[in-house]
Formats: sequence, C-alpha cells, structure tokens
Amino acid sequence: MDQIFTQMFSMQPYIQDTDKEIAATQILKEIVLCGLSRAGIFRSAALYGDTALKMFYDSERSSEILEFKSSVAGQPVRFEDCYEILQKEISSYGFWMGVEDPGNRKKTGNNSSNKTETILVFEEDRCTFGVPGLSRIKLLLKADPNPADYAGYEHRYRLLPAPYEIRLYDGPSLMAEIIYSLLDHSSRRMQSGKYLYDYTLCLGKNIPVNLRHLRRHLIRSGQISAGEKFKEQDLKSMLIEMFRKINFDRIKREVLPFVRDPRPVELWSRDFFEHITETLISYDLFVS
Repeated sequence: MDQIFTQMFSMQPYIQDTDKEIAATQILKEIVLCGLSRAGIFRSAALYGDTALKMFYDSERSSEILEFKSSVAGQPVRFEDCYEILQKEISSYGFWMGVEDPGNRKKTGNNSSNKTETILVFEEDRCTFGVPGLSRIKLLLKADPNPADYAGYEHRYRLLPAPYEIRLYDGPSLMAEIIYSLLDHSSRRMQSGKYLYDYTLCLGKNIPVNLRHLRRHLIRSGQISAGEKFKEQDLKSMLIEMFRKINFDRIKREVLPFVRDPRPVELWSRDFFEHITETLISYDLFVS
C-alpha cells in the first residue's frame, strides 16, 4: 500500500505541488473518483469544473470540490447510492471516511432544481498508516441534477490508485461553463479570479467554446433571448464589455497566492484579455 502512495506522490502533476496537503488532497480525490466510478456514478453523470481541469488539463489551481452534472434526463446524481462501495474503496487503502451534510442551504423536499451537496471527511488519526500532509481534509461533492443541453462528453482512464474510467465534459463544454461563469452577473462570481485563470488556461491550449451549450446557459439566465441570434463575435463583444468592468488589481491579489508562477497573472489587464479574446474560436461560427 505504501508503494502505491509513493508512486502517486511522485507522479505529475502532484510532483509540482510543494504543499503536501495539496498533494494528499489530490490523491484522495483520485481514490474517491475511483470508488465512485466503481459504484457506477458515471453511467448517468459527468465530471466537470475545477477537478476536471486539474486532472486532465494541467491546471495549477487546487480545489477540494468534485462537481458532477447529470447526463441523463430523469436520473439525478445520488451520492448516497454510492456510499457503500465508496466506503469499501476508501477503507481498502487504509483511510477512514466520514460524511457530513453541508447544512448551508434550505431543504426543499424533492425539488430537483437544487444542487446536491455532501462533504467527505478524512482524518489521519483514523487511518491505518500515516500519509504526508493528511491531518483533516474535506472534499465537497456537488451534483447538478439537470442535464445540460448540447454538452459534449469524453471518456478518460486513470491508472492509479487502480485502473478506472471517468466520464467528463469535453474541453469545449468545459470552456462554455467557464465563460458562462465569467458572464454571470452575480457579485459572488465577479469577486473570484479563478474563472479568468481557467479562461486563459483553455485559450492557451487552443480549446474552442461549445457555443450552442453556452447559448442555452445564457438564455436560461436571461442574458440573451431565445430568438436572438448568437454569433462568435457576439460572444467576444459580451466578454470585452465584461472585462471593462473588472478591477484587475483586486483580482490579481486574489489569484496570486494560489499559483506557482505569478508572472502570467501579473500581465492581467483589460487590454490583455481583450487581446487574447480575439483568439477565441467556437464549434459553431453561427448559432441561430
């Protein structure tokens, strides 16, 4: 067992994480995803968000959140159905896992519009052996029960801690989610620079945006109307208008503590984002 963890700590991208707690968190996420995969969660769900970007697109940002979205209408993600198999998987590697209710939202019966959330807790003193960086780590599991229109999916495989399969959003659909988060007008989102970081990451990898998927998000949020034509240039204009409202000095102060190399973030400015946005391409040059 110790050999498995030695190997996982030495593998990319964890070798780049100087913080042992970050590395331990990444390993725990791998084990949890392996357990969830064996429990069948990816038959009706897909991984997206921060962890997908970290594991498959080399994001520097670390996160304790694993986000899933239902991919089959009428089949919401149910973490509780996976607990028994997940517990067996976790305990087979010598870990103890507890489950907590976040308790930060009102319960509304069977209202499927609410995201499901649960917290997994891992404590070193309940493990059968020591793991560097593990004291008390929490992972937040989040699931959106509403299937996304026009999202694209891909299947990936991981070899450690044991071979398993993941279903996740493809790159263009992840890019659509990032851009939607950027364009969301809520103050909570506008206070975070992580979406700007993710946006530059995907642009640097020449990942196009799934424009049809993004358009459905924007219609549902009321930012465009259902009958409105939405071209690639329309999207770029929306982004440029949004960049002109951002306080980049504040955003950079938020982001710098969470990246290893501060030099790319120090370049952030309105002009910088307007320039790189011109390189953005989409699946569809025109969506009606």
